[in-house]
Amino acid sequence: MNTLKQIQTTGMAAIMQEPFIHALATGTLTDDIADYYTAQDNQYITAFEPLVDTIDEAFGLTRPFVDDETAAHLSLSTEIAKQPMDANGQAYVAHMQAATALSPIAGTMAILPCVESYHFIANHIANQSPYRAWTGYYQQASYARLVSYYQDILAKYDYTDYLSIYADSYTFEQKFWRNAFMKGTNND
Repeated sequence: MNTLKQIQTTGMAAIMQEPFIHALATGTLTDDIADYYTAQDNQYITAFEPLVDTIDEAFGLTRPFVDDETAAHLSLSTEIAKQPMDANGQAYVAHMQAATALSPIAGTMAILPCVESYHFIANHIANQSPYRAWTGYYQQASYARLVSYYQDILAKYDYTDYLSIYADSYTFEQKFWRNAFMKGTNND
């Protein structure tokens, strides 16, 4: 059976190979790709917030404060386009909703790959990426505390029954980055 760390390592290795991440690292995001990404991520955050609120309530905890991600998004795009969430985003949100309804541990396993992967991406590409506002947001100390907050929750519980949820979320994350590049490139 894979461990949390093995799933994370495999998931991040796949994500780091995505063309969007390469473009983010090298400063070659087109406006269409950046617009698609910001529109999708904005829709995703809207769906994500109630889930993390439910998880926090279930544990009786308050997650660390992190500034609104809008500034990070607007560092890549002049405005956040209004468009519906794509099929992968809808499936990912449904996956997280189902996991959160199952238990707060399952919900944490479902949301953690998103939170931690942004932090890992930013740390990995920060020295080469010209998108300093984006990498800076996900590298900042308050965001690192948010990642640790969810990791610390899992350290206190037996989460082994939910490893597949964590792995599935990493797969959804990879598809998110792939779609941002492909659909932004195709101007869908």
